[in-house]
Amino acid sequence: MNKARRVRIKDVAARAGVSPSTVSVVLNDVPARISSATAEAVRTAAKELGYHPDLNARSLRRKQTQLIGMITDSVVTTPYAPGLVLGAQEAAWERQHLMLIANTERDAVHEEEVIEALLAQRVAGFLIAATAHEAWSVPRALHDVPVVGLNVELDGAPSFVPDEYAGAEGLAKLLVAAGHRRIALLHGRSRFPAAVLRAEAHADVTRAAQCYDGLLVAYHDHASELGDSAFGELAALRLLRLPDPPTAIMAFNDRMAVGVYHAARTLGLSIPDELSVVGFDNQILVAEELRPGLTTVDLPHRELGYRATSALLALLEDRPEDVEGGVLRLPCPLVERTSVASPPSGR
Repeated sequence: MNKARRVRIKDVAARAGVSPSTVSVVLNDVPARISSATAEAVRTAAKELGYHPDLNARSLRRKQTQLIGMITDSVVTTPYAPGLVLGAQEAAWERQHLMLIANTERDAVHEEEVIEALLAQRVAGFLIAATAHEAWSVPRALHDVPVVGLNVELDGAPSFVPDEYAGAEGLAKLLVAAGHRRIALLHGRSRFPAAVLRAEAHADVTRAAQCYDGLLVAYHDHASELGDSAFGELAALRLLRLPDPPTAIMAFNDRMAVGVYHAARTLGLSIPDELSVVGFDNQILVAEELRPGLTTVDLPHRELGYRATSALLALLEDRPEDVEGGVLRLPCPLVERTSVASPPSGR
């Protein structure tokens, strides 16, 4: 059986009634004095014929590949951050780049091997991405290569991360506005910037409302083997059995909030009538599926992926003026559902 012949630029040119050079100029977005009608005819012909550019040939002409790399800890194997990859792929494809992704589980030796292999394939630039908002150093092998941090604060490179503080601040202010003064915090593993910033926001808001109580903060030990949900349940049971228990609990993430729901059910407490609960992350199949629906904060993973990749491509296209330096924090919108109410009468 004969293989279908690849559609070429000259085929598009014949269909549109223009020269092959005109097709190349239009489809590569090269600045030129070409009428909008001609450009539209070229794009229509390309679409009708199913023309796709030969990225390898273009790479040889430009002496640069159309490949970018993403080095991650476990982004592609976790259900919690698919938006990071989706947003990155969207931005890459808009500029006709392909993205190669490698999970390294933060194994230094494996990471170095992966980077060397990708550089050998003439990968032009790299995203360094993490499942959770962390702070890392740029790998030594990439010191002379364009690099952008994605959900990672990279030392000396543009980085795109969620505005953890502002997101948690919004949650804490929501609880204070509802009348709560006994607001507990289930703290995340403290080495993550996300945990530190969310805890700072809780402390600042409750101190401003003159209701901060350090006894209402439960810390998830980094060395603990407990998962977030199990920790949330045990911590909430302890806090809710205090002589003066909290009327609201801020969980570090939605999975911890699931544990709080379990604890409330064990103690016969109604959410939100007797206990208000908020989470963080707006995780798929968690926040919406809880009953009552969990009030939380959305992590802008897709926008982070898109913005970080767009910045990397700007660096590759010699447009550094279009890239903000340092750490750029993107807003985390509040998602209100039905897990928050005013505290019970007399509390």
